[in-house]
Amino acid sequence: MANPIKGEVALVVGGATYTIKLGRNALASVEGLLGKGFPEIAKSLSSEPQIIVLRAILWAGLQRHHPEIDLFGAGDLMDEAGDDLITEKVGEALRITFLEAKGENRPQRPGRRGTGA
Repeated sequence: MANPIKGEVALVVGGATYTIKLGRNALASVEGLLGKGFPEIAKSLSSEPQIIVLRAILWAGLQRHHPEIDLFGAGDLMDEAGDDLITEKVGEALRITFLEAKGENRPQRPGRRGTGA
């Protein structure tokens, strides 16, 4: 189960739930795969996202919890889920990752507020 507090996003495709986590290892994998730094990759996402970029980010984000999924498997998930859902979930995972890197708010664990006992 995806935990947004840990920077994870759930992707439900064909009745199965996958967990996307775009930590530093995943981002480094994307850079290595595409041969570009992440600022350049992010810039390309702000226009019309290329399939190769979305597939690379999805694949890298799945590796923490689903290492058995290769690039072709990530492409198959994209085919089954559709472009809108993949773009939404990859975007959500990127937002969580970069909010964390900036030290900004990301989803917080519900807790008690008060001064204590």
